[in-house]
Amino acid sequence: MKRKLYVSLALAIMISLLAIPAFASPPTNASGIWYYIPTELTFIKESGGNQFFDLTEAGIWTGTFNGTSVDSGPVVMYRSGATSFKGIVDFEGEVEGKTGTLSIKVTGRKPNPTADWKGHWVIISGSGELSNLHGQGKWWGPGYNPADPAAYGVIHYSGKIH
Repeated sequence: MKRKLYVSLALAIMISLLAIPAFASPPTNASGIWYYIPTELTFIKESGGNQFFDLTEAGIWTGTFNGTSVDSGPVVMYRSGATSFKGIVDFEGEVEGKTGTLSIKVTGRKPNPTADWKGHWVIISGSGELSNLHGQGKWWGPGYNPADPAAYGVIHYSGKIH
């Protein structure tokens, strides 16, 4: 008898949960350009022909994300000529008419010095009106050119936000 009661209760709970409406907004497209310029590059070490650096950049975002950022993280220049970056973008600005801050994790790689960057981004947290914003996507582009140190690097981004 108790077992029937427990099974009936569990079934009633499961059915009631199916009736709860979902309030998440549908994903929307995000795209634009992320301009950046290095502000500090600190050599850490060399190992096996690979060079390790800490990088800090100032960024300007246009498109879906409109605002500024400070980007930081490790850069590895491999002896093969490839370069990788894993960092956090601390963004402050506006997204679809709402303001606040975002922390965006970015990872990227370029296979050789003349190739374009290709990478991935994901929003890991936000504040203000952006506290519930989620999203992820890809980024690509030529990036910063050390031969022209006064010019901003150019990266395109696209993805989905909700």
